[in-house]
Amino acid sequence: MYVSLQSFARMGASCLVLAGFCLVLTPGCKPSAEKIAAREALLGHEIERTLEEVQRLRAEEKNNEALTVIERALANPKYAAHAARFFTEKIAALLAQNQDAAARAAILEAWKKAPESARAVFGSVHNAYRQMNRHADIRHWCRDLLARETGLPVDLRQQVLNWQLSASLAMADADLAQTDLDSVVSELPADKAAPLVQQTLGGLIDGGQHTLASRLLRHLQAKNLEAAAYRDLLVSLTLRCVLAAKNWDDAPAAFDACVVQLPDSTLYTLSRTFFTSLQKNGRNDLVEQASKKMVFNAIGKTNAVNYAARVWVDTGVAANPGVLPERLDALLTAQISPVQVGNLFDRYFYEMAEQLTIIRALCTVGERILASCSDENTVNSVKVKILDGAFITENYDLAVSMLEKGIPGKDKAWHDMSLPKVKAHRAMAKKQPREAVSFFREFMNAWLTSDQEEEFDPTSGIAYSREWILGRNAKRIAGILDSIPDKAEADKARAEAKGYFKTALEKAANDPAALKLLQEETKGFLD
Repeated sequence: MYVSLQSFARMGASCLVLAGFCLVLTPGCKPSAEKIAAREALLGHEIERTLEEVQRLRAEEKNNEALTVIERALANPKYAAHAARFFTEKIAALLAQNQDAAARAAILEAWKKAPESARAVFGSVHNAYRQMNRHADIRHWCRDLLARETGLPVDLRQQVLNWQLSASLAMADADLAQTDLDSVVSELPADKAAPLVQQTLGGLIDGGQHTLASRLLRHLQAKNLEAAAYRDLLVSLTLRCVLAAKNWDDAPAAFDACVVQLPDSTLYTLSRTFFTSLQKNGRNDLVEQASKKMVFNAIGKTNAVNYAARVWVDTGVAANPGVLPERLDALLTAQISPVQVGNLFDRYFYEMAEQLTIIRALCTVGERILASCSDENTVNSVKVKILDGAFITENYDLAVSMLEKGIPGKDKAWHDMSLPKVKAHRAMAKKQPREAVSFFREFMNAWLTSDQEEEFDPTSGIAYSREWILGRNAKRIAGILDSIPDKAEADKARAEAKGYFKTALEKAANDPAALKLLQEETKGFLD
C-alpha cells in the first residue's frame, strides 16, 4: 500500500498525540512514591556528606576551604530546605577565624532575607563575645540587632535588651546601665520587664555589688513606675540592699514598705530572710519591733502574719518567758487565727509548768482560744492543757468540773483514771484524808483494770510504767494514813508500794533517765 510522506507525517503526529494522551492517563507515567523517597534519601546523603566535609575541614583548621564549601551549598537550590544548617556552619566558621564583623553582617542580612537561618544562630555572636569578655562589643551588637531596620522579632528583643544591660553591668558602668534599664522599661511590658530587672539587680546584690544595685534602684524609683510588678520589686530589692549593707538604721522603714506593698506569699518569703538576717547579726531588738508591727499591720496577709506572730512570740519568750500569756492574748485581740495561737499555746505550755503565775494566765488565754476556735484538734489539745494547768495550780474544782463534763478526744478509761486522781488531790487540799485515800484507791483500780502499760509526762519527757505509778500512789496512801494516824493500814500500803517499785525498777533498767529518777524517788524507801 502506497502512503505519501505527507500522510505519513500526519499519521506520525497522530501517534505522538495518542502517546502523549496515554502518558497523561496512565498512572505509572508519574514518578512513584518509592522513586520520590529514593531521590530524597540521595539528597539527604549528599547533604550529610557535604556537612561532614565542612566539619572535617574545620577540624583541620581549614576554615577558608570550609567556607567555600558552605557558600556553594547555600547557593545550591536543591539545598534550600537545609539552608539554616549550612548558615549555622558559616557563622561558626567565621567566628572561628575571628571574622566577627563578617558574621554580624551576614546575620543582619539574614534577618531581612532568611529569618529562619538568622534565628538558628541568634546567640552565636553574643556567646562568642561573652566568652572573651568583650562587653563593649556585646553592646554594639545589641544596638545593631535592636535597630528598626534589622526587623528583629518581638519575642527576641527581650533577650537582646537583657544582653545589653548585663554587658553594661559587667563593665561596671552605672550610667550605661541606667540607660539600658530605661530601654528595658520603655520597650517591654511590665510583666516581662519586671522579672528581668528583678533577676539582674538581685544578681548584683547576691554578687556583693549592693552599692551599684542601690543606685540603679534609686534611678528606677525616680521614674515613679505605676505597675504593681515594679513597685513590688523596688521595695523588696531595696530591703535586700539594706540587709547586704547591714544598714540597720534603715532596715525598719525598708521592711515597713514591704509590709504595705507586697502580696502575702512574697512578703512571707522575704520576711523569713529579713528576720533570719537580723537574728544572725544579733539584732533581736529589730526582730521584735518589726515582727510586732507586721502582725498588726499586714492585714489580710495570713501566711506572713502567722509567721510574724510566731517570731514575735518566740523572740519575746526567749528574753522573758513571762510575756507569753500577754502576747498570746494580744494575738487573739488582733484576730490572728485561734488555730495559730493554739499552736503557740501548745508549744510553750509545758515549758512553763514550774511557773505557776504564768500557767494561771495561760489557762485564762486558753479559755479565750476555746471561745473563738472551731478546729476540733486545737480545741481538744487546749482543753487538755487547761486541765493540766488547773491540776498544776491546784485549781481542783475547775479540773473536776472539766472532767465531769468530759474532755473531747479522751476515752472512758482515761476519764476513769483522771477524775479520781483529781478528786483525791482536792480531798488532800481540803484535809479530808479518808476521802483522799478512797479516791487514790479508785485511781489505782482504774490502772489495774486498764490495758495501758505506761504514761508519758510531757513536762519531764519520762515514760512512767504502770508499776511506777501504782507504787507512787500506794506510797502516797501510806503517808496519808500515817497522818491520821492509821499505822496498820499504812504499813500494808507501804509493803504494797515496795512490791510495785521493785517491778518498776526492773522495767526501767534499759531507760537511764527513767531509772535515775526512779532510784532517787525510792532512795531509802526500799531498805
